[in-house]
Amino acid sequence: MSIDYYGYLGKDIEKYKEKYFKNYKEIFILYKEINYFLQKTKFKLRVKDNNIQDVTIVPLLIKSLETFQAIYVLLKNCIFNDAESLTRILSEGMINLGYCAKGENECKQYNAKDIKNKIKIINAAKDHPEESPEELFRRQP
Repeated sequence: MSIDYYGYLGKDIEKYKEKYFKNYKEIFILYKEINYFLQKTKFKLRVKDNNIQDVTIVPLLIKSLETFQAIYVLLKNCIFNDAESLTRILSEGMINLGYCAKGENECKQYNAKDIKNKIKIINAAKDHPEESPEELFRRQP
């Protein structure tokens, strides 16, 4: 069947994937090498509970690494639009990470803004329960 019929789930996508991988083989190899280095580094990270930068930066780094890996998977499967969207998300994450790495005060500002945004989301859900999943408002024993 044609790619127009099955899209990314059909067999015809394989010829596009092979051609794409062949054209950009060096980039995919570099991507995997960077990923390997970052993945190894992730397991060497140690967080000190009383260090606000560690507690903030390590989760941002891990989230960015997972986004980096998702981009690879999408690109390898020729799903370019979603890979592009995740690239923007990765860039935002790296900007946040860099900002928090500047110092303790910047890290505190980032966390305060993040908490403020979460409170806004909670209040919006509370003010409009009809637009939110009812599980949010069900009390658990």
